[in-house]
Amino acid sequence: MLRAFEQNAALNHAGDLHWRTPREVASLEPEVRCVAALESPSTGIVDVHQLMLALRADIESGGGQVVLNTPMVGAEVINGGFRGTIAAPRETCVTCRGLVNAAGLEASSVAGLIRGLDPRTIPGARFARGQYHSRRARRHFGASSIQYRRVGASASMRRWTSQVE
Repeated sequence: MLRAFEQNAALNHAGDLHWRTPREVASLEPEVRCVAALESPSTGIVDVHQLMLALRADIESGGGQVVLNTPMVGAEVINGGFRGTIAAPRETCVTCRGLVNAAGLEASSVAGLIRGLDPRTIPGARFARGQYHSRRARRHFGASSIQYRRVGASASMRRWTSQVE
């Protein structure tokens, strides 16, 4: 299973991966028991809310504006940026040098509304089901990193673990 993760990571240019022995893992995370591990020191989990707040502050400090909860009716690529129509209380035309599509699950559909974009550059929606588990044991699991377990793995270590199917 880990070999397949390693191959998939390489295909996706996911960064450096290092094989770790059980002893190396135990020195990093004393509560973790394993037969092998694959470490990715250059990847991690982002606090998306804090990232969005920081990005908003950067945009606004540079004279930009963040427009939330406003459906985009359509847009087009123009020389030097974009011209778009948003459905505020009434339809409003806006122009900008940069346009951030933060439509979440609808991002592919929203990108399709922008005339002048090469359709081949718009990725399709790809959905995955994530599951987060809690540990049943009384002892606090003090790992400082995330361990991913494979489907069907033992239920003995479930705090801060996740799986994606």
